[in-house]
Amino acid sequence: MGTKQTAVKRTLKPEVFDEREYLGRAFSAYYKGASTEDAAIQPGQGASTLETVANRTYVVLRNTHGTLAVYRIRNEGILKRLRKWPKEIDAPARGRRAHHGK
Repeated sequence: MGTKQTAVKRTLKPEVFDEREYLGRAFSAYYKGASTEDAAIQPGQGASTLETVANRTYVVLRNTHGTLAVYRIRNEGILKRLRKWPKEIDAPARGRRAHHGK
């Protein structure tokens, strides 16, 4: 008799997220997906952050005018751009936790 093998799903914990890596990947995705009109609207390095809301981690691209794009970091480390994001991301800092890179 054989043993049944099961696939183990690898999940990343927020503590292992490299802020610089995810911000760089989000900036790259933002520019690749930007139309010519959007290309002029650039996110700011200092205003963009990694944030956790309800145990999910997001890369938030902002500039002086507000939030430009939000990407959720999926369990596999893949970034998924959101059309709608949690309202806490645009609210003052209550209810979310910002990550600070290594």
